[in-house]
Amino acid sequence: MAPKVLVIAFKDVEDTELVVTVDVLRRAEIDVTVANLNDEEYFVCSRKTTIKAEALFKDILDKDFDAVIVPGTYKFYVKHLGIFCLLF
Repeated sequence: MAPKVLVIAFKDVEDTELVVTVDVLRRAEIDVTVANLNDEEYFVCSRKTTIKAEALFKDILDKDFDAVIVPGTYKFYVKHLGIFCLLF
């Protein structure tokens, strides 16, 4: 069975950090779920790329994952209390 990885995304995340990470993981046949931290199906990255989330973060809290990836930098985490609390 393929490993399951959760990639947490949010408005203004760095485009390449999100897209390239997900692409490389999927090429390695890893089961990836991109979840938006905000309650929106679509979100816009820092360079105006629009992404459709596969899930909302609040809806996958009871799911199990082998790894969690949060693209971006610390300055974005402090804007999103949920991710800040999860990581720290």
